[in-house]
Amino acid sequence: MSESCSFVAAGIWLATAPDHLSRSAVAITEDAATCMNKIIRIAPGFAVTSAMEPDDFAQAAALGFRAIINNRPDGEDPHQLTAADEALHAASAGMSYAHVPASKLELFSDSVVEPMQRALAELDRPILAHCQSGVRSAIAWAAVSARERPVEAVLAHLKEAGFDLEFLHDDLDAQADRARWNEPSRLTAATAVTRRLSPSAAARPAEPAATVLPRTRGDP
Repeated sequence: MSESCSFVAAGIWLATAPDHLSRSAVAITEDAATCMNKIIRIAPGFAVTSAMEPDDFAQAAALGFRAIINNRPDGEDPHQLTAADEALHAASAGMSYAHVPASKLELFSDSVVEPMQRALAELDRPILAHCQSGVRSAIAWAAVSARERPVEAVLAHLKEAGFDLEFLHDDLDAQADRARWNEPSRLTAATAVTRRLSPSAAARPAEPAATVLPRTRGDP
């Protein structure tokens, strides 16, 4: 973002704008110039943008954003702001801040998705997330959302915002199944502990594990 950028003329979503206002379309590439300096609304209370400069934080706050999520790993570019610097700029602008570094090869890993999920749940909204272009931030949001709502709905939000990420359908399906992947191991461990603590339990047949479906939650 820059002082010379006209937010309304560029079709940029304002944090306080109603849903029917224009949503910017972007090219899906990490270094596309068309992504730069634009704020793209993904879902109610959540938007993405490209790499941020010091003056951008005050501008984001003026637009109504209350929190920043930084998805860029430190050292990705020699000229980028560090996570510590961004935290100071966000605080100076009166916004909350979270650093959830997401390299391109780790976007669907628990080390990215779980802290992103916590940030989306705990930070005040509206939230503005950024990486180099905004694409990784959009995908990180999608990975979290796929654990909480139908994948088709997640892809529809992205497409409406200008991100055609249908090629990630299988990855998002895997995220939708993530809670069920973990559940059997947790139940097995709990059963083992119960048997160690209760000698009489060893004589009883193990009860079948319950099927636990992911809880449906609202927009991240």
